[in-house]
Order: sequence, then structure tokens, then C-alpha cells
Amino acid sequence: MPLRKSPTLTPALLAACRRNARKSRGPRTPQGKANVRFNALKHKGRSEIFRNFYYAVHYAPPGQMGMTARALLTPDMARLEAFRTLAEVASECELPEKERRKLYLSKIRSAARRRTIFLRTIRESY
Repeated sequence: MPLRKSPTLTPALLAACRRNARKSRGPRTPQGKANVRFNALKHKGRSEIFRNFYYAVHYAPPGQMGMTARALLTPDMARLEAFRTLAEVASECELPEKERRKLYLSKIRSAARRRTIFLRTIRESY
């Protein structure tokens, strides 16, 4: 139950509401429309673009997941981490087991190095 009494709709208030409604109609330029296409990704992959990309990569012929992901990845998609991660994982799935292990080990070592550098800079700052 609201604590505030709703305002009486006077002609002036109604006119103000209509003016404000005319202002907010979403993006109008092609650049603005391109920017909002990915807004649904904030809600855990509900974006139709992401779903289509995922299904295309997931149902690609055997041995062609990475190639399909790289072919479909546009510069707009590459800016977003979800698309980049999916493309990387698809490419890594095609690697032979030995190369995949090397890749994971190098990633682990790289992360450990970054963590060490980070901790060192923190210790030096105190």
C-alpha cells in the first residue's frame, strides 16, 4: 500500500507525461541500436544473438567448432567476454590432449605469475 497519495491528473500533468513519453523511444541511430543489441547478456545469456552463436558452435560438425566460432565472431561480439570465452573454449576443444594440457599449464603459470606480481606490488606499497 503506497504511503503517498497519487497525484490528481491535471491537464498540465497529463501534458508533461505525454512530452516525457515522446522523448523516450529507445535508440534511434544505427550505432545506438547496435549498442543495445547485447543488453540481454547482462541477464545470463538471454540474448538471442548469444544463443544463436552458442547453438551454431555447439552443433558444428566434429572438428570444426573452433573454425565455426572464429568465422561467426564479429568485432562487436569480440568486445564481450561471453563470446570471446565461448570461442576460446570451442577452439581449445579441438586441440589434441597433449597440446590442451600445455595450454592449460601455460595459463596456470601465467595466472600464478600475475598473482605473484600483484602480491609483490601490494607488499611494496605498505
